Order: sequence, then structure tokens, then C-alpha cells
Amino acid sequence: MTNIYNFSKNVFLDIKQENRNNPVFIFVILILITIPLALILNSVLIGLMAIFTFFYFKKINFKIDKELFLGIILYLLMLLSMFWTIDSDRTASAIIKEIPLLIIPICFLCFKPFTETQKNKIIQYYSYGIFLLTIFYLLKATLRFFISNNNEVFFYHELVTKEVNAIHVSVYVAIAFFYFFTKPIKKILDFVILAILFLMVFLLSSKNIIVVFLGLIVIYHLFYSKLSHQLRLKNLILVGVILISFTFIGRIKDRFKQEYETIMTDSTVNDVISKNNEIVYNVSIKQAWTNTIFRANDYFPGTAFRVYQFRIFLEMMKEN
Repeated sequence: MTNIYNFSKNVFLDIKQENRNNPVFIFVILILITIPLALILNSVLIGLMAIFTFFYFKKINFKIDKELFLGIILYLLMLLSMFWTIDSDRTASAIIKEIPLLIIPICFLCFKPFTETQKNKIIQYYSYGIFLLTIFYLLKATLRFFISNNNEVFFYHELVTKEVNAIHVSVYVAIAFFYFFTKPIKKILDFVILAILFLMVFLLSSKNIIVVFLGLIVIYHLFYSKLSHQLRLKNLILVGVILISFTFIGRIKDRFKQEYETIMTDSTVNDVISKNNEIVYNVSIKQAWTNTIFRANDYFPGTAFRVYQFRIFLEMMKEN
């Protein structure tokens, strides 16, 4: 208990000190940590940072940063889309939701840049924050499991809610994982955190994120790790064994199986979505690229949907 108190005290004092050096330090940490939570909470924090920036702005801190203008330009382009949209109400609603693209760069333009030390600390506190959120989601899922006796609460959108989105959260968890994974000196707590974050990425069951996530682990071990070649090989074998064990988990196995089937076979039956009175068919990548007509009970899995989006984009470009 004493160790926890001392750790919390040191964190508080460190954040307080860094906030004196750059007043938006605490806002950036809180905004990053609350991204996987309800949208309203993150929006309130962004609003508070904007108000704080307005009242504490100093002309001497203002500077031109080309990278920050990219977000502003993107938002202005979205505003211009109001002139050609076919649904002004939905477009206006989306533009309001995307206003952080405008607010956050402006706030950063008005305050002095973060030092490398501050950037590293932001990533550090963000990673610990995401770990705590992971614990929260796992505990909530465990409680729901004891109430409903339904193991689906541990997977995909059921784990973090569809509004928060499992795919998005898996990206945030993966970033936190790599902070601890690339630490040169790891303590026992770091290995425990790594194990839990690794598990969380798989439970969220985002196929593309899992593939990229594993690829980055392999690339880091092969090209950036300071371990000996023999130890690298042992670690890669261990990771491989863990991955093979994950393929036996039903929900994760089913999601990869579905993706494989949509690549190889046309109109396979989606056993997850289909009900007794209505059969739902998976659209294959080939069908997404070539079919001119789709039925109401056709379902686009991840890769097929992206292929279809790209096809529509090309067709719209040809029309223009």
C-alpha cells in the first residue's frame, strides 16, 4: 500500500511540475487516455483545453508548424463539402463531431512545443492509463459474465461497447503495449502489463490490427532488439506458441475463418448473423469487386467492404 501511495505521489508531483513548464501537458494526457471512453468525456476535455488556451494565450508562444496545419486544412475541406453534399443535416452533424481536428491544432499552435522528455512522459502516462482502462474493461466483462453466463462479453464490441468500437480500442492498446515492449529495462510489473495488454489486443479480435500488431513484434525482434540472436529466436518461438494457442479460442478463430472464407469462396453463410428465418451470406472479395447487384441479406466482412469502398471511389472518380 505504501508503494502505491509513493508511486501516485511521485506521478502527481511530476505531472504538476511538467504542467508548469507547459500548461496543456495535463490536458494532452487526459485527452489521450479518454479516447477509448465515451465521446462526451473526451469532447469536454478538448473544450476545456480550448477555453484554457484562450485565457492563457501569450503571443510569444505562438509559432507556425506546418504539420499542425494539416488537421486544420482537412477540417476546412470538410466544411467546404457542405456545398456539394446530398444530405446537409448528416454532413453538418459529422462536421460538428470532427471539430477536434480544428481545435487541437490551434491549441498546439498557441503553446510552446513539448520537449522530447515531455513527449516521452506523455507516452508513458498514456500507456499506464490505457492499462488501467484495460483492467476496467476486463473487470466489467467478468462481472457481466457472472451475471449473464455469456462468454461473448469478453470479445470484440461486447468487451468495450460498439460506440467506443473494438477496432479503435485495439489500436490504442497496441500503442501502449509497444511502450512497455520497447523499454530497455523491464521490471516484473512491466511483464505483467505486457501480458494483459497482449491478451486485450486478441480479445478485441480486430483481424487487421492483430496481423499488423504481430508483424511489428517480429520486425522489432529481428531489426531493433538489442538481445542476442539466440535469445531473439527463443522469444519468437515463444510468441509463435502463444499465437497458435490463441487460434483455439472460438471467437477469434471464427473471425479469422470468416475472413479466409470470404477471400476464397463466394456467398458463404454467415453463421453468426444468420437467424432461423433469414440466412445471411458473406460477400467475397471477388463479389465486392465485380457484382452489380447485392441482396438485402448480403453481409460485407472487413476486407470485402474495403474493396467495395475502393471500387466505389474509382467509379465516382470516373464519373467526375
